[in-house]
Amino acid sequence: MIYSQYSSTFLLQAHTFELPEDKLCLSFLSNNNTGEDGTVIFRGEKHYVPSRSVSILVGCKNVVYNTKRVCLLTLNRN
Repeated sequence: MIYSQYSSTFLLQAHTFELPEDKLCLSFLSNNNTGEDGTVIFRGEKHYVPSRSVSILVGCKNVVYNTKRVCLLTLNRN
């Protein structure tokens, strides 16, 4: 099953892919606002979504990745 929800301005979106019989669920929360971060209440939980980013929720609950919070490991070579 695929579900989609949009805010009234279409700047905040949630797309959910779910197989209830297998207890599998994956959601993508997006904030298309170019200037303001947002807080989304999704399935009763608050999720902070920075502007112009997408959060991936495993189990439709836990944020495991956000496109704006990527940290890079750098190595300095001497």
